[in-house]
Amino acid sequence: YAVAEPEQHLALAVEKIIEASGGRAIPGPDIRGALAQITTPSRVLICGSLYLAGEVLKAYETVPYTAS
Repeated sequence: YAVAEPEQHLALAVEKIIEASGGRAIPGPDIRGALAQITTPSRVLICGSLYLAGEVLKAYETVPYTAS
């Protein structure tokens, strides 16, 4: 997923991230919503600032994992 971080004015636009991924990334609603889509234990690659990494780690603590 490629998600926007609204408080980061220097962040690359989601459209540019998707383009740079060759179309493999898809737009996500937000960090929490993107993490909630993970249904199996997975590695998560965070590309961005340390601020973004911190936000992902905070969100990850609150996203319940549900095995399907």
